[in-house]
Amino acid sequence: GSALPPVHPQHLKVMSDYENWQLIDLYVVHPEVLKMDATKLQYPNDFLEHIYASHLLEHLSHRNIPAILKHWYNKLGHGGKLTINVPDLVWTARQIIKYENGQLLDSNVYTDFFGQSGLNNIIYGTHDHTGEHHESGYTKKSLYELLETTGFREINIDTLYDGHDMGVLFATALK
Repeated sequence: GSALPPVHPQHLKVMSDYENWQLIDLYVVHPEVLKMDATKLQYPNDFLEHIYASHLLEHLSHRNIPAILKHWYNKLGHGGKLTINVPDLVWTARQIIKYENGQLLDSNVYTDFFGQSGLNNIIYGTHDHTGEHHESGYTKKSLYELLETTGFREINIDTLYDGHDMGVLFATALK
């Protein structure tokens, strides 16, 4: 789900040719956004060059992730690229431990575990509106294994901070 435009500058690093991208979201109503379920992409198999799912997978049931990744794999053409950005559960767990021990967190935003921008939101989502809940979580190892099992190759997963000021896993993989 792309959310409402404008697109955050961090995404433009991936979408450098922004005019060639189609934004999709199941819940957003906006002229630049196609209303579509990302788990059921309505494109022919072997058609897409690149799928970018930023802060999407955690909103989908962990039980359905293997089938969703396989669906995306099928939609990508040979050599097609998948880019995924998800919260890093290892980073989140470390922040929870720091919070419990009264230590400062590695973030400018997530300083209050129960606040609106708290660590609970990383684990469970904000629940602000439909679709804003989390149903899955990822570590570097678990995400790698999911992508590898699906058939992706040249898998690269970096740990970094993103525009939400949280630790994330940023993965790229090729079909």
